Amino acid sequence: MNDAYSPNKKDIEEILSEIFQEKLAGMFDEIKSVHAAAPALMTVRQLAAYLQVTEQSIFNWIKREANSLPVTYVGSDPRFIIDDIRRWMKEEAARRLDKNSEKRNRRKNNKPSQR
Repeated sequence: MNDAYSPNKKDIEEILSEIFQEKLAGMFDEIKSVHAAAPALMTVRQLAAYLQVTEQSIFNWIKREANSLPVTYVGSDPRFIIDDIRRWMKEEAARRLDKNSEKRNRRKNNKPSQR
């Protein structure tokens, strides 16, 4: 590949990134509309159903050292405030997007030059 294609490749990557971000925003809008009637405070079972994951995933996310799922307790029972969960979901999606961008950049920078 010669250098004449590099700017075009960069343009394509930027366009794909914009499309991904728009799709992600659309997904959040869909989640908001589908789950508008979600209770303000949820149990593990309710949150797992809301996020369409297993209850074990919820417990794993609570235990994570970094970026753990926001939780409050009623006695010893975990409860989740829906606004905190929605905020966490947006932050988690942004973190994953950044992490994937970093991986792409590392791969791109580690490729041997082709002449």
